[in-house]
Amino acid sequence: ADAHLTQLTDDRAMISLGREFLKAARRGNPQMLGAFIEEGFPANYQSPQTGQTALHISAATKARMALRILVGCGRCDYLLRDHQGRLASELAYLFGEDRPATRWLRIHERRQAKAQRIKLTRRPQI
Repeated sequence: ADAHLTQLTDDRAMISLGREFLKAARRGNPQMLGAFIEEGFPANYQSPQTGQTALHISAATKARMALRILVGCGRCDYLLRDHQGRLASELAYLFGEDRPATRWLRIHERRQAKAQRIKLTRRPQI
């Protein structure tokens, strides 16, 4: 029972920290994102509600400094999709209307997909 309680407490703490991490992405706060990353917080934490990562959110809100911090940490999974099946590059294109960021993210996606031998699908025409 004690192990279950500890796990429950850890899960709640992770969700609370995750909420703050994603809030920093939503606000385009590179300093806060950098602090989370430096402390070892999972760069690919996904919102339980939307499945979006900080990379998705930063791309959708055209937060380029936040994107630089996230990409620079070297731990982002560019192939993660949100609950609607969208990649971060697709959100950069659809909501951020940021073609340079879209292209930059697509380069990272292609590199990762090639390294993992994965075929990318459902991409917007740019």
